Amino acid sequence: MLRIVNKLFDNTNADSYVSQLRRRRLQLLWRLIEDLPRPVRIIDVGGTSGFWESCGKPPDDDIQVTLVNLDGQATLGPVCEVFVGDARDLREIGDNAYDVAFSNSVIEHVGSIEDQRAMAREIQRVAPRFYVQAPNYWFPVEPHFLFPGFQWFPAWLKIALMTRFALGYFPEPLSKEEARDIAKNTRLLTAGELMSMFPGGLLHRERLLGITKSLVVHSKLPA
Repeated sequence: MLRIVNKLFDNTNADSYVSQLRRRRLQLLWRLIEDLPRPVRIIDVGGTSGFWESCGKPPDDDIQVTLVNLDGQATLGPVCEVFVGDARDLREIGDNAYDVAFSNSVIEHVGSIEDQRAMAREIQRVAPRFYVQAPNYWFPVEPHFLFPGFQWFPAWLKIALMTRFALGYFPEPLSKEEARDIAKNTRLLTAGELMSMFPGGLLHRERLLGITKSLVVHSKLPA
């Protein structure tokens, strides 16, 4: 069973189903920027160079990617720059400083729903176009712990499981402090919540076995 789960959900495995979804997901991003004059400036909010490496570099050198993260990240050749910052407060970045704001599987990690709304406001402020992906709250397997229904458990039960078992992307049980922090700051969103944070956005659903596994909200695609 574990082998089947990893084959489907392990995004560190290039052949897994979720890795295939990620590569398809980027095709939507390329469509979003296809009509923009070069160079296209993309700000990846909460991103890492590892994400772009796993998906392949941007299609040409006319695309400039800036990574924004709480910790400095190694750059990916000449196409990536690094900015240390908080997704909820990017005050050092001006309005529409970039062409596209991109974020993949980050908004569920920034804290409360108020924190998530703050991140959404910043994404829409720093660029006129946006693309934000998040796991679906209602998908039965929680994507970080690979445990059925984990996102629906009360905090005390999440902490108990994290401190006793190695779950998902965590190769060993966590300390209570680590578990409390993760339980507090991991909050999956429903489609309705995500759309309320990005009014006027378009919703794309990624499905697995007919169930929406992942949500992507993005600005209008070029005609």
